[in-house]
Amino acid sequence: MNSLPLKFASSPVGTVSAARRIAAIDMLRGWAVVLMIFDTTLYYLDDTPIGPMEIAKIRPTLFFTQWLLLFCPPIFALLAGTGAYLRLAAERSKRTVSGFLATRGLILVVIDLFIVPLLKWFHFDLQRLSTGPLWALGWSMVALGCLIWLRVGTVAVAGLLIVASHNALDGIHAGSLGALSGLWTVLHEPGTVRVGEWLALEVTWPLLPWLGVMACGYGLGELYRIPGDQRRMMLAGVGSNLLLMFLILRSFNFYGDPAGWSRQATLLRSVMSFVNCTAQPPSACYLLMTLGPAVLFLAWFEGRRSWRLDGLAALGCVPLYCYLAHWLMLHALAIGLAVMRGQPTLWLFQVPEKPTGRGFNWQPAFGVELTIAMLLGLAAMVVLYFSARRYAQLKFLRGPRWISYF
Repeated sequence: MNSLPLKFASSPVGTVSAARRIAAIDMLRGWAVVLMIFDTTLYYLDDTPIGPMEIAKIRPTLFFTQWLLLFCPPIFALLAGTGAYLRLAAERSKRTVSGFLATRGLILVVIDLFIVPLLKWFHFDLQRLSTGPLWALGWSMVALGCLIWLRVGTVAVAGLLIVASHNALDGIHAGSLGALSGLWTVLHEPGTVRVGEWLALEVTWPLLPWLGVMACGYGLGELYRIPGDQRRMMLAGVGSNLLLMFLILRSFNFYGDPAGWSRQATLLRSVMSFVNCTAQPPSACYLLMTLGPAVLFLAWFEGRRSWRLDGLAALGCVPLYCYLAHWLMLHALAIGLAVMRGQPTLWLFQVPEKPTGRGFNWQPAFGVELTIAMLLGLAAMVVLYFSARRYAQLKFLRGPRWISYF
């Protein structure tokens, strides 16, 4: 593969512009895109039901595959905050960047509610809207657009406090808050918010913890004012400390995740229980467990270049394009595979009754084995790479200004 014809930088943020990007950040974001592709591949093609990972029953290979894919959302949220910092460092106008974040955040919310269902199911239910990751990222961007008027350190500390302490609010339930129940559902507790008599908003991505992650990413951007070698060491230190905090917090098993871990019949399954943290809403343990390695990878990517890493950077340059295109591509792949195998396709054109489930009448026979699903996901990733590379050239080299919102 040829490297993407953009100028990448590993230097401090003073050199960052629309055509000059920090390669390590795009590489990490590209790795998140790869995880996202495999996650959606399993969603459409895996032959196991979607549900809680039962440690005593699930195959270790399937468990650790699904566990690895859980790293994707925190990486996107963290780097969205870092990207906001880098944009501010390049443009040096808080008013301009604040307006950009608010506008782009609202665009993401609209896309998530009205465009993603059409790509995901080729169907749309106006009376039942379901939130997804773009919802959480979008509203977090809107909030960050207000927070950037504060000092960077203040925003970073606020983000860390939200990540570390939001599980202390688990005992507060929307049902006991009366008129504020809908607001609490949106902020912290997944559930359904009724808007009038005809519209139900199913909130599966509460905003508060994701805002905390994005604020932490904004603070992380401050490290890009530091020379490369020193920055690499500091990133490694941050990532190691986050992992250490996870190990300590999870070991005590009293706070940080509503589902504690327990000893199992074998050491391997005990490890599976230990790392099986709650992802929705994201617990403090889950966020520490995923953000620690993410920052360590960010340190490892510093200064490294190869055709493989440039391929990751090409995907990471245009994450929104990859998000929308991968739904369309994998949905079409699932339909085509079902037709070739002579299986029903109706479930692929229906919005599921549960936001995290599959269409009505899905059966395990509709799926394929894990290995085959992974190979199909790999093929989809290669196809997506070439289209993402072309889109990145349009966006960064000769695209109109408005395309920066997408």
